[in-house]
Amino acid sequence: AYIEGNMEPEAEMDERFSSQIKEIAKKPTYWILMLAGIMNNMTAYGLIMWLPTYFVREQGLDFGKLTFVAAVPYLFSIAGIAVMAFLGDRTGRRSLLAGLGYIITAVITYFAATSPTIFMTVALFSAAVFFQMGFAPTSSQSSSISSRRRGWEQGPVFTTEWPC
Repeated sequence: AYIEGNMEPEAEMDERFSSQIKEIAKKPTYWILMLAGIMNNMTAYGLIMWLPTYFVREQGLDFGKLTFVAAVPYLFSIAGIAVMAFLGDRTGRRSLLAGLGYIITAVITYFAATSPTIFMTVALFSAAVFFQMGFAPTSSQSSSISSRRRGWEQGPVFTTEWPC
């Protein structure tokens, strides 16, 4: 109630399912953000599943040492979220940060996958994950979605990302 008390009143919305779906489907920005969210999670979950196997099979890491080495990129992801959120708030250019972050992530990931040492691979994957955190569907979409419709429009993004 406190938050809604400070918001501007919104126009009445048609609450029928079909009308809400039609309205969402008309927004090209929504579909671009949905695709970006799906690709983001495919990358993140792909790394979660693949990285430990890569370290053991390709880099020859002892399975017992895997916990620390596999955790390092995720520590960098936390830092990436904080830094990218700060920069996004400071500059007001979250979409630009997310786009640049993806480009940087792609380049760094290539070098990480072709790196000859475990240390270099971990360092490069950590940097890649850091820059990938520039994308956050909730922060990118929230400003363009009415508060009453936010769940409707963001729900499918998260739902379609899960199976990936």
